[in-house]
Amino acid sequence: MSRRYTAEEKAALIEKILGYISNDSMHTNLACRTAGLAPSVFVEWTAADKALGERYTRARELMLDAKAEALTRLHDEVLTNPQTGALDAASVALLRLRADNEKWLLSKIAPKRYGERVAIAGDNESPLKVENTINASALSSAALAEILAAKGANGTN
Repeated sequence: MSRRYTAEEKAALIEKILGYISNDSMHTNLACRTAGLAPSVFVEWTAADKALGERYTRARELMLDAKAEALTRLHDEVLTNPQTGALDAASVALLRLRADNEKWLLSKIAPKRYGERVAIAGDNESPLKVENTINASALSSAALAEILAAKGANGTN
């Protein structure tokens, strides 16, 4: 059985969790556990409260933006061996792996925003429109009459 929280306790936990997500780029599970709340309880709260759900969505967007921005700063990390001053291939490989993992994660969590997919199919926001163009001058009178009759029968203009 889950613990009951006062309104003040619940509000404080929500602020902590949303702060961990948006400011510290923590994922929900870790943010909830760090705040001392079972993630399932937080999920129930967000499902039951539309305003909280919207705040949670905004916190997640801020987290994703911070992660994307951090990707642009990865190149600033020191990649040289501190003893020799030479470029360290292992550090470069590790940095590349970190960047690839972050990019992959961003593309899966927010594919419309961070994905690499180029849309070639329509969707609700931007449906495809198919248009047929007929060069009427190349058609016989009988073929043209047949096309016009078919269009009239289908109710299209």
